[in-house]
This record gives sequence, structure tokens and C-alpha cells, in this order.
Amino acid sequence: MTGTLLTSAAVCLGVATALHFSGLLRAHARRSAAGRVLTALSVGLLIVAGVFELSNESPMLPMGPQVLLLVSLGVTLVIGAVGRTRSSAVVGPVVSSLLMAVAFALAVKALRGDLPTSESAELGTITVVHIGSTLLGFLLFIPAFVLAVLFLHQQERIKRKLLGGGVGSLLGLERQAWRLLACGFPLYSIGILLGFVWQESQGSDAVRPEHVLSALSWCVYAMITYRHFRSGWRGKPAAVANMAAFCCTLGSVLLYVMR
Repeated sequence: MTGTLLTSAAVCLGVATALHFSGLLRAHARRSAAGRVLTALSVGLLIVAGVFELSNESPMLPMGPQVLLLVSLGVTLVIGAVGRTRSSAVVGPVVSSLLMAVAFALAVKALRGDLPTSESAELGTITVVHIGSTLLGFLLFIPAFVLAVLFLHQQERIKRKLLGGGVGSLLGLERQAWRLLACGFPLYSIGILLGFVWQESQGSDAVRPEHVLSALSWCVYAMITYRHFRSGWRGKPAAVANMAAFCCTLGSVLLYVMR
């Protein structure tokens, strides 16, 4: 029951995120409205899943993922309430994309359960560097994601000719985000590469959802980094691509943590 609810919520949030991003890029109000409806439906499904887990004597999710689900719902409701008072077009894409990553990770966790532990208890050099570089890259992607959101928010304020309460110049926000991506992407690349090397050393041929998400996020980050430093690609499309890549990375990190 929980796995079905979480999967349904993740699918709805995926469609909602696509509608939100499309509406944000093309200034299409109807798509954004449809995204908000699907996001609200998904939140309802997640609430039902949370209630079912808390009331069930044998829950499918352990304590950690349960706390993650409840905290995510609480933060979503708070952000949604604040966003409605300020009527920002950026709130919907941020909430739906982040909640999609969380819902997907929880759905996979609920459906597959705990993975078998590795026979090798020692952490070799490759494993340490793999974990460290991936974590450092992810930590640098977090402020880059925040800066992309602030860029979109500031761009919206300028478009609506709202004065005061800004978060800085558009150029300054973009420059800081690209600097973080320029530092984080090589570290993340090293972590991804060493992860494949470690998997080969363990003799495992299984392709898991976190592997797919990691590869997908790396491809998106590689695309936006290449296009920016080759042809100066920037603006709203680059910021939206940055958000999409981060959400894939977040889902992958959550799956690795909850394994």
C-alpha cells in the first residue's frame, strides 16, 4: 500500500515538475496551474502514505525514511503557504521538483526494502575517495541550486517591476552559481567514475535506480557546463536545467543514504 501511494505520488510530481518547468520557461499560466493541481494531489497521496505508515504495525519504511517523509511534508506545507501569500512563480517548480526526488527515493526504498550488505567491511582508498568527492560535489551543488532559484525569483521581480527586497543582481547570482558548478562538477565526476570502478571490483552487475539517477544528473551537469563555457549559455533555461540536475542528484544521494 505504501509503495503504491509513494510511486503514484512520485509519478504525479514528475508530471507536475515538467509542467512547472515548461510553464516557467514559456510563461504558460495554464501549465503552471496544472502543475499546482498535480502537486496538491501528490501531497495528499504522501499524507495518506505517512498516516498509513504511522498507523501500521509492520511499516514498510524504517524510522529514518518515515522522518524524512514527515519533515518533507511539513516543509512543503510551510513553503506552499508562504508562496501563496507572495504569489511567486518559482515556488511551484521548487516544491514539486524537490518533493519528487524525495517521493521517488522513498518509493524505491519501500518497494525493494533493505539491500544486502557488502561482504567487504573495510573501506579502501577508492571507496573513501569515491564517497568524499561525490559528497563534496553534492555540497557545492546545493548553493548552486539555491542561486539558480534566487536568479529565477529576481528575474520574475524585475519582469513584474517590483522594487525593493531583491537578492542581488542577475549577473552576480549567475556568476556565483557557475563558479560553484565549475568546482563541484569535476569532484562529482571523479566520484561517479570511482563508483563504477568500485562496483566492478565488487563483481556486481546490478543496475539500480540510484545508478541511473547519478548517470542522468552527471549528463545534465555535463551538458550545462559544456554549453556555458563553450558558448556562454545562461539565463532562465540554464537555471532550470541546474534545478533539474540537482533534483536527480538529490534523489540519488537519498537512495544511497537509505540503502
